[in-house]
Amino acid sequence: MKFFIVLALAAACAADRNADSAAQVLRFDSEVNPDGFSYGYETSNGIVESASGIVKNPNSENAALAVNGDYSYPGDDGKLYRVTYVADENGFQPQGEHLPTPPPVPELIARALAYLAAHPQPEDKYQQPSPARFPAPAPARFPAPAPPRFPAQSAFGKPSRKFPSPSPFRF
Repeated sequence: MKFFIVLALAAACAADRNADSAAQVLRFDSEVNPDGFSYGYETSNGIVESASGIVKNPNSENAALAVNGDYSYPGDDGKLYRVTYVADENGFQPQGEHLPTPPPVPELIARALAYLAAHPQPEDKYQQPSPARFPAPAPARFPAPAPPRFPAQSAFGKPSRKFPSPSPFRF
């Protein structure tokens, strides 16, 4: 029984994929110029897209492409979803009724941001923190270096003093 349920689900998924893969292009327009482009298409499964773009500051190092466009598609729930967008030096900015939006900024936060924007703090690159708030750290106290355990060696690598050998056999 489980096998037949899995088989029926797989057949339903395959049939749905075949409907989209068999979609035909009903309309396709395209125009490409040195300073911009525009295109649009429509398919038999209800997908529609159009976009146009221009090059801002074409003869400078700050040349940028600004694109305005929109697309729509039928969702699995039968609704038609539409997205309009702007893509430029500020990034991709989509808008649509179905897209999530951030919650509104609380009133107190908005008032605080407006106050800070109206009363900017003066910038002082060389301002030091006050000594009362941040006292200077005490100088580090390190112990004096210990004397060497072995005497200095001569230029030829032999010790300058003789040490008793730990071995009972003297070499």
